[in-house]
Amino acid sequence: MSATTEVRRALTAALDSLDVEVRPAAITYAEAHGLTTARYEVTVLTGPAGDSGAEDQLDDLIAPGGVKAQLEHDRTLSGLVADLNVTKCTGWQVYQRGEQMLGAMWTVETQTL
Repeated sequence: MSATTEVRRALTAALDSLDVEVRPAAITYAEAHGLTTARYEVTVLTGPAGDSGAEDQLDDLIAPGGVKAQLEHDRTLSGLVADLNVTKCTGWQVYQRGEQMLGAMWTVETQTL
Protein backbone atom coordinates (compact mmCIF):
# COMPACT_ATOMS: atom_id res chain seq x y z
CA MET A 1 0.00 0.00 0.00
CA SER A 2 1.38 3.44 -0.90
CA ALA A 3 2.09 6.12 1.69
CA THR A 4 -0.55 8.32 0.05
CA THR A 5 -3.17 5.61 0.50
CA GLU A 6 -2.19 5.09 4.14
CA VAL A 7 -2.40 8.83 4.91
CA ARG A 8 -5.72 9.16 3.06
CA ARG A 9 -7.17 6.26 5.07
CA ALA A 10 -5.80 7.64 8.36
CA LEU A 11 -7.37 11.05 7.72
CA THR A 12 -10.69 9.37 6.93
CA ALA A 13 -10.46 7.28 10.12
CA ALA A 14 -9.83 10.43 12.21
CA LEU A 15 -13.32 11.56 11.19
CA ASP A 16 -14.93 8.12 11.27
CA SER A 17 -18.42 9.19 12.32
CA LEU A 18 -18.79 11.70 9.45
CA ASP A 19 -19.50 11.47 5.70
CA VAL A 20 -15.91 12.10 4.52
CA GLU A 21 -14.04 12.15 1.21
CA VAL A 22 -10.25 12.58 1.27
CA ARG A 23 -8.19 13.09 -1.86
CA PRO A 24 -4.59 14.07 -2.50
CA ALA A 25 -4.40 17.54 -4.02
CA ALA A 26 -0.65 18.20 -4.49
CA ILE A 27 2.71 16.76 -3.56
CA THR A 28 5.93 18.79 -3.41
CA TYR A 29 9.20 16.89 -3.33
CA ALA A 30 11.94 18.94 -1.64
CA GLU A 31 15.07 16.89 -2.16
CA ALA A 32 17.43 19.50 -0.67
CA HIS A 33 15.80 19.35 2.76
CA GLY A 34 14.62 15.76 2.58
CA LEU A 35 10.99 16.71 3.25
CA THR A 36 8.01 15.85 1.09
CA THR A 37 4.94 18.02 1.59
CA ALA A 38 1.58 16.60 0.56
CA ARG A 39 -1.67 18.52 0.54
CA TYR A 40 -4.98 16.69 0.97
CA GLU A 41 -8.51 17.99 0.56
CA VAL A 42 -10.90 16.64 3.20
CA THR A 43 -14.57 17.15 2.36
CA VAL A 44 -17.28 16.53 4.95
CA LEU A 45 -20.97 16.51 4.08
CA THR A 46 -23.57 17.07 6.79
CA GLY A 47 -26.89 16.67 4.98
CA PRO A 48 -29.22 18.18 2.43
CA ALA A 49 -28.75 21.89 1.68
CA GLY A 50 -31.38 23.90 3.54
CA ASP A 51 -31.74 21.34 6.34
CA SER A 52 -31.37 23.17 9.68
CA GLY A 53 -29.83 20.11 11.39
CA ALA A 54 -27.15 19.90 8.66
CA GLU A 55 -26.49 23.63 9.05
CA ASP A 56 -26.12 23.35 12.84
CA GLN A 57 -23.79 20.35 12.53
CA LEU A 58 -21.64 22.16 9.96
CA ASP A 59 -21.41 25.20 12.26
CA ASP A 60 -19.98 22.90 14.95
CA LEU A 61 -17.59 21.22 12.51
CA ILE A 62 -16.09 24.47 11.18
CA ALA A 63 -15.59 25.86 14.71
CA PRO A 64 -12.01 25.63 16.11
CA GLY A 65 -12.86 22.53 18.16
CA GLY A 66 -14.44 20.71 15.20
CA VAL A 67 -12.78 18.98 12.25
CA LYS A 68 -9.53 20.93 12.60
CA ALA A 69 -9.06 19.72 16.17
CA GLN A 70 -10.03 16.14 15.27
CA LEU A 71 -7.53 16.01 12.40
CA GLU A 72 -4.71 17.65 14.38
CA HIS A 73 -5.25 15.46 17.47
CA ASP A 74 -2.57 13.03 16.24
CA ARG A 75 -0.22 15.23 14.21
CA THR A 76 1.85 12.24 13.05
CA LEU A 77 -1.07 9.94 12.14
CA SER A 78 0.49 7.23 14.31
CA GLY A 79 3.90 7.75 12.73
CA LEU A 80 2.85 7.91 9.06
CA VAL A 81 3.97 11.56 8.73
CA ALA A 82 6.41 13.85 10.51
CA ASP A 83 3.84 16.63 10.95
CA LEU A 84 0.29 17.57 9.97
CA ASN A 85 -1.42 20.97 9.83
CA VAL A 86 -4.93 21.98 8.84
CA THR A 87 -4.33 25.19 6.91
CA LYS A 88 -7.74 26.18 5.55
CA CYS A 89 -11.48 25.61 5.67
CA THR A 90 -13.80 26.75 2.86
CA GLY A 91 -16.75 27.38 5.13
CA TRP A 92 -20.21 26.37 3.92
CA GLN A 93 -20.37 24.92 0.41
CA VAL A 94 -23.09 23.14 -1.54
CA TYR A 95 -22.02 19.91 -3.27
CA GLN A 96 -23.98 17.98 -5.87
CA ARG A 97 -24.19 14.32 -4.76
CA GLY A 98 -27.43 13.19 -6.37
CA GLU A 99 -29.02 16.05 -4.45
CA GLN A 100 -27.58 19.29 -3.14
CA MET A 101 -25.63 18.54 0.04
CA LEU A 102 -24.21 20.98 2.57
CA GLY A 103 -20.58 20.59 3.58
CA ALA A 104 -17.14 22.12 3.80
CA MET A 105 -13.61 21.29 2.69
CA TRP A 106 -10.47 21.45 4.82
CA THR A 107 -6.95 21.63 3.41
CA VAL A 108 -4.48 19.42 5.30
CA GLU A 109 -0.72 19.59 4.75
CA THR A 110 1.56 16.78 5.81
CA GLN A 111 5.36 16.59 5.88
CA THR A 112 7.30 13.35 5.61
CA LEU A 113 11.02 12.64 5.65
